[in-house]
Amino acid sequence: MWVFLGCTKPEENFIRIPSEFQVSVAEAVLEDGSRSLYLDLASISATYCLGDSLVYNTASNGYDFNVSVLESFKANECLSKRFSLDCRIQLKGFSDSMFLHIAFGKATTALLLLTDNRDFYKLELIDGTGLTLKTPQTRKIPDKLLWGYAYVKSTDPANEQLLTKLVKEIEYDCTTHWLPEGFYSYFYLGAGNSITWVEDPGLAGGYRNFYYSYSWNEVELDQFFHSLAESYERLIGFHIWTSDGKVFVLK
Repeated sequence: MWVFLGCTKPEENFIRIPSEFQVSVAEAVLEDGSRSLYLDLASISATYCLGDSLVYNTASNGYDFNVSVLESFKANECLSKRFSLDCRIQLKGFSDSMFLHIAFGKATTALLLLTDNRDFYKLELIDGTGLTLKTPQTRKIPDKLLWGYAYVKSTDPANEQLLTKLVKEIEYDCTTHWLPEGFYSYFYLGAGNSITWVEDPGLAGGYRNFYYSYSWNEVELDQFFHSLAESYERLIGFHIWTSDGKVFVLK
């Protein structure tokens, strides 16, 4: 059975979409620890407002997923036009493989194949123009993994030592884990275990990136980061995600 979802097209502030987009697949960890797969479409040019949005329709029967992007997008007024024109579409019904049919207006269409390869999802461009693969492979996030960053709240040199101490505390109670290089939906892992965030933290000063394996249960996880927050709340901030769906934030 085909399921049809769509957006209602407003009557004003619509501008023709660009001709070139890039595509990737992302795995999102939900609050209950389950996973959901999404298709990310983004214009190659980053000259749009943060609130500008694509308008599209989707239809799926479990084996084929169709995305029809309308020829125009909803434009907003803003001071800084430095963002890609993008959207995130949930790939409902995906199991082992799925064909993705993407149409941009009436002129451009593309056919892709998405497959589950145990440790990663593979996206292949079979046919079409106007679409580039941003990340052909999306590595699955391992179970019992945490990742995030910590930062100092002031320029006091002593706080840099506290930042090192906080990361060491996490490292002491966790396990250093060397993942294969690649794209992990929330971050890119490069040579030497270097982390580049998909969403820039926007911190002016220095911060430390990290990821570790852990063996705690849910209660122990909560207790550990609650204790860290109490110890460092005035001097250090952090933002940490876990593969169990937990998010710990200290601002």
